[in-house]
Amino acid sequence: MTKTFQKDNLRVHQFATRGDMGAKAAENAIQEILALLRDKPKVVLMFASAPSQAEFLEELSKDERIDWNRIVAVHLDEYMNFDPTAPQGFARFLLDRLFLRVSPGECLLMRCDCTDTEEERLRYEQILQENPIDIAFIGIGENGHIAFNEPGECNFSDPMLVREVTLDLQSRRQQVNDGCFKTLEEVPQTALTATVPAIMGAKRILCMVPAASKAKAVHDALNTDIGEHCPATILRTHPNADLYLDADSASLL
Repeated sequence: MTKTFQKDNLRVHQFATRGDMGAKAAENAIQEILALLRDKPKVVLMFASAPSQAEFLEELSKDERIDWNRIVAVHLDEYMNFDPTAPQGFARFLLDRLFLRVSPGECLLMRCDCTDTEEERLRYEQILQENPIDIAFIGIGENGHIAFNEPGECNFSDPMLVREVTLDLQSRRQQVNDGCFKTLEEVPQTALTATVPAIMGAKRILCMVPAASKAKAVHDALNTDIGEHCPATILRTHPNADLYLDADSASLL
């Protein structure tokens, strides 16, 4: 069963299971990518790295119609001062679940083991400047963040496209709750993130948010005033964005 409604500009789709949610989001994404490839020589896709995206990425990786040679892949965020071979790394997550399976023509990833964070920030900001995002595939954090733009710390008018951030405690706890790390102490404290303007600059946004742990964030994103207290509220202002939920994440609506 699917329930669809709209909140401001944001189209919301609710499914019975996260599997159904991921499959439908992937089906819609594939159709949109194919349409773009008919009109453009290359298509730029931005990806989130989180367990919440697993079903979506699995379905996307199976499709054989997409000419991945014409896809430029970028991602939302990455830990800093971190082992690039560790499975918890965001680039590593996407490589294992999608990029090594489909081999995008260009795979432009943040480097978590860089020695100069500001140099890496500027490098990736230039990448985003040179590759305007056609579709951003994102999620919402337990505290309402998008990428690592944290509540009360993000800037909806940020002049930067990429920023270094100190991770909110709830964001770090989420990494433990998701099973990515065994203890809070293991979770890195800093990261680079695409800023809110970088994400909102995408021509199209598909946001996948399953699980009961996200229910309050989803509720707040849809029912509180648009503001930096809940970064995900900004999605309601995008002219072409869809939010995909399962029954658990929609349980407070």
